[in-house]
Amino acid sequence: VNLVLTRVISILNTSLSAASAGCASLFQARLVLKEYNLPVTLNGILTGLVSITASCAFVPPWASVVIGIVGSAV
Repeated sequence: VNLVLTRVISILNTSLSAASAGCASLFQARLVLKEYNLPVTLNGILTGLVSITASCAFVPPWASVVIGIVGSAV
């Protein structure tokens, strides 16, 4: 396996998971709290980073988006 490609995929998957978790938690906060909440969004971004950490080099990019969304829901 090409080492450079693995690094690029890891960076891409980490960024996608964090972004999707942040967006999902932002919309969840809007539905539940009836307002946009920055601390909830930042917590969702951190949750997305934590949830993709173990598998960032081994999953396709679409799966990292799903992992981020599911991680923010938990």
